[in-house]
Amino acid sequence: MHPASGPAWLGKILVTPYDLSGNQGNKFITRGVQDVSDEGIKSASLKMHPAGTVLLSSRAPIGYMAIARNELTTNQGFKSFVPTSGYSTAFIYYTVKSSLKTITQYASGSTFKEVSGAVLKTVKICLPKSSVVEHFTNAVEPILKRQDLLEQENQQLAQLRDWLLPLLMNGQVTVA
Repeated sequence: MHPASGPAWLGKILVTPYDLSGNQGNKFITRGVQDVSDEGIKSASLKMHPAGTVLLSSRAPIGYMAIARNELTTNQGFKSFVPTSGYSTAFIYYTVKSSLKTITQYASGSTFKEVSGAVLKTVKICLPKSSVVEHFTNAVEPILKRQDLLEQENQQLAQLRDWLLPLLMNGQVTVA
């Protein structure tokens, strides 16, 4: 059971690059394996990000992406893109994704590669007219919502399978 599942837990959701590495094949993320307390957020100067924030791992490893399903915070191994008026989650996600090759080629560091905020600001992107962004968002958002629902359904089915399989194997449950 996850520590945040009990009603007494008052922590916040923390996502790390490790969590994104375990989330490959999915576009969305709900939580990581750890949570963080309000005191931890304050002492580490972490920022809370709203649902819809696009997360990009910027070190160890670089280039994993996800969209936050809910409010969460990240460690320092991320660059987080919070949607603003005029630029939707869908637009930001696909803009960053299409720039990943450029972003990752500028990674540097002696111990492990990292993409800094300063480097990220040098990556040039094309910003279309707001009408084009709006048209793109209207076309893509329903698809993203459907993908999100399907991912959640797959996760629930996998949990059900993982619960039923041992019962089936030891004979506690039979298939009729």
